[in-house]
Amino acid sequence: MPMSLSELMQARFDSAGTILATFSLFFTIVSAYIAALYFFLGKAPFAMRAVAFTLLSISFLFLAAVVASVTEVVEVLITRWSEAAVPVGPNEWLRAAFMQLGSSYGLYYAGLVISTTIGVAVFIVLGYLTFFYSWPHLDSAQQN
Repeated sequence: MPMSLSELMQARFDSAGTILATFSLFFTIVSAYIAALYFFLGKAPFAMRAVAFTLLSISFLFLAAVVASVTEVVEVLITRWSEAAVPVGPNEWLRAAFMQLGSSYGLYYAGLVISTTIGVAVFIVLGYLTFFYSWPHLDSAQQN
């Protein structure tokens, strides 16, 4: 069943909102975890750090599941958008370039690869900071 242009636009905005909310949640989780590492987890016993990192891992898995479900929706939207033959506006130079290459998925998959790479890198860095980095104590930081 073909979607109307208004339905496509609404679905596009909804999926963009979901992607932005997911990024915002990722940023919030990472920021809170870094603050926790600095203020108390860095000095905490191994068991507490392991539990915190496990919870962080679970939250990252949840975000990955959200991204996977949004991926399915966006793939359908891209297909429907191509079928609708929505004209390219004068300010949509990037979309026009990808359409000339014959792929309307290029920009989406580039963003997906970049975000996945960043997520994995952040996870590895937080793992290092949790288990291997020697955090300075707040007392010594205040003296300097």
